[in-house]
Amino acid sequence: MSTYFTSMEFVVPRALVLEYLWKKKSLKKVKRRLVNWVDQEVTLHRAPFINDFRISLPLNATYSKRINTWIKFAMAKRVVNLELDFEYGTTCRDHLGGYSDQSYSHYLLPSNVFTRSSCRHLTSICFKFVDLREEVLELLLSRCHSLERLHIERSNTLSNMRIINLGRKLKYLAIHECFSLRKVEIHAVSLESFEFIDRDGRTNVVCASVPSLVEARFCWQHYGLGYSGLLPNFLRTYCFPAQLSKLSLDMKLIKGGDFPIPSFPNVKYLELRVLVDQHTNLRPLMCFAKGCPLMYDFKLQLIWPDCCCPKMKPKQEEHWLEIQEGTSRPFLAYANSNGLEHLVFMMI
Repeated sequence: MSTYFTSMEFVVPRALVLEYLWKKKSLKKVKRRLVNWVDQEVTLHRAPFINDFRISLPLNATYSKRINTWIKFAMAKRVVNLELDFEYGTTCRDHLGGYSDQSYSHYLLPSNVFTRSSCRHLTSICFKFVDLREEVLELLLSRCHSLERLHIERSNTLSNMRIINLGRKLKYLAIHECFSLRKVEIHAVSLESFEFIDRDGRTNVVCASVPSLVEARFCWQHYGLGYSGLLPNFLRTYCFPAQLSKLSLDMKLIKGGDFPIPSFPNVKYLELRVLVDQHTNLRPLMCFAKGCPLMYDFKLQLIWPDCCCPKMKPKQEEHWLEIQEGTSRPFLAYANSNGLEHLVFMMI
């Protein structure tokens, strides 16, 4: 009966992979067994179509030919939802702070696995730790006329990304941690939700045509010390669409930074997750609340690293409570005076 399933998922628990990595055990034998497992199931499958095809295995470019065969199989079965996740596919050293051998690079997606006829059924695509070239992505978008969801994460080969989906059905777009990316240009008239996670906020994001966008989330992770502002440049200068109603921002608050905040005239739900270096003045965050005049739901989460968070010794508990009260007081006052319906204040 299993050969007629219309949903095929090949997943290895993340905890199991991490156990091998931290114990510095070789994954070569495990990978061979995993590849043989997928090969066997694909060979035995007899259903005329597949709704879901998901591979979440620690594989790399060494297994490109086998992976290409699996994708072609799924496309021939008129797959609807396609997910490829090859996290931890490179060498152990690559994930323990060292250097990986060049031969153990990410799987590179070729263009010949997606024919024009086989793409017409795809509605959701998720690529994690899969390398993509710009021309392959553009080809895929031009052929997938029914695509509604696109998620791309940790693709090392993308430097300039053009999302062109005019007159099509793309509603959800997520771009996470593509660290070589320098520019993103979006033309998607049906796009409703957009997520973008960047290393330091220097990627230029141009939402050229997104008239249906109502929800956006931005996160920029400050791994280096070169960027010292609160907002990346594209958020400072770009006037967001008037229809945007939900905005979520993950950021790092740096003492003495510059805080020019644009106006978000129709945002009704605002969520801020802020990493702070030390117990500095948090009043600049009030600029976000004032920039959203129609906001009625506000969630603020403050995160202190262990090195900056005060030790919870008995003598310091009173001081810690004073910090909490002093931080939340201006936001509570704003909520009372502006009629906010929901205010969530969290400190971690």
